[in-house]
Amino acid sequence: MAYAFSLLTYYLGVFMYSLPIPIYGVKKWAPILLRDGIYSLILVLSYHTIVSIMYYLYSMLGHDWASLTSWLLERLAFLINLKLLVATVSVASSSVGVRSFIDVFVSPISHLLSYIIVAFQAFYLLSKIIQLYHLKILLLGILLFAIPFRLARWAGAFFIAFALVFFVGMPSLPLFVSTFSPSNIDTIPYSLQEEEHIVFFEGRVVNRYGEPLRGGQLVFTDKEGRELASYIIDLDGTVKALPPEGGIPLNREVDSYIIVDGIKLQTLIRPSLSSLGGRAQYTTSIVKLTFTAVDVVWSPKPYTVIVLENKCAETHVNTQAPSIFNASIHPTISCPLLIAYPENSLVKVHMYMNKTVVTPVLNTTSTWGGQEFRVIKFVLKSNESYYLHVSISKYPRELDVQVPSKGYMEKYLGGALDLRRLDIILANFLVSWIILPISYYILLISITTSLAYVIAGARERIPIPLRVYW
Repeated sequence: MAYAFSLLTYYLGVFMYSLPIPIYGVKKWAPILLRDGIYSLILVLSYHTIVSIMYYLYSMLGHDWASLTSWLLERLAFLINLKLLVATVSVASSSVGVRSFIDVFVSPISHLLSYIIVAFQAFYLLSKIIQLYHLKILLLGILLFAIPFRLARWAGAFFIAFALVFFVGMPSLPLFVSTFSPSNIDTIPYSLQEEEHIVFFEGRVVNRYGEPLRGGQLVFTDKEGRELASYIIDLDGTVKALPPEGGIPLNREVDSYIIVDGIKLQTLIRPSLSSLGGRAQYTTSIVKLTFTAVDVVWSPKPYTVIVLENKCAETHVNTQAPSIFNASIHPTISCPLLIAYPENSLVKVHMYMNKTVVTPVLNTTSTWGGQEFRVIKFVLKSNESYYLHVSISKYPRELDVQVPSKGYMEKYLGGALDLRRLDIILANFLVSWIILPISYYILLISITTSLAYVIAGARERIPIPLRVYW
């Protein structure tokens, strides 16, 4: 249709040139319509070129819509939780008879949070509209641009510029906020920035063979063994240390280990924390980490593991399924082998050495996380051949394991929040969460308007006086 409008505009110009009407205003339209018809036709035929340029600029910036969506949803979730906390404080104050005093502080904060939540919801909806319909918006702009007599020329130019600018520029919002935030922080107290380099992460916890380690506790300590933070490993093998309460420090020497069923396991982190020191400090950007429990050879069910030290034996797994494990083990040194699982499971364990049944040196129950677990221990002799068979025929449907979890920032803020810095904290919050996002959208709208004027060209005034030529 835009192509048809372009041709119609051109032929209308030709028609007005040939009209035997000596009226200046009518004749003045002829060259304008000819130019507009050619211009809009070029625009229609250049559609694929415009789209290619738009995608090239988008890829050149190196940001993607998935990251923007995740960033917006994380902030929305934090704001909603913060508003719920404020509402809880307000309700709790009414029960002790000091609501009128507390509301002086709580009510303005609650209203401010409501406005910010609405703004971020609008940002999220706008991002979805641009992501899904940018090509249709571009086509609509070209169609409006091609309507004769410039009836919708500026509107069409605006839609074209809007699709181009917002599709290319909108995914860079998190980078803009992160770059220009005060000290590159969001919710971390100012006093902390002078002392700590923090990284937040989402991680996968896997066994020696890259399979998920289902359930447990990930613990970080300093070199003296003092606990810095602990995080729960979910039943799908994921672990998260997200802002504002999560994180781990990068400017300190940190050790980590995993606890499953009360058994402490060595952990290998990839990429290493030392490699993050130069690019993750003072930011709420989230890195991806993989934690490998190198001594775990099988983890088919939640809180069910077979533990064998990685360097003590050669292990050849013959069968590895969700309910059956068969392996040949050839220890080079004497070492223990542990099997742990929930006490109310039904698990059969058979160990053989040169076709001789091996009796465990320990078969007991232990309590961890408020639940009982069966722990079976074998001691393998060096330079012998062992065969292990484990089968699970029954497993509990629900297992409520309660292990402590306290993020690094949560522990730090417990004693480091300096109320004298409260004005700086609030100022940083307002800048990072309100002023910078809104400023970025104003910047995009300003660029869109300027580009629309460039595309539409000057607005010519066409007078139509009744002047005739005699």
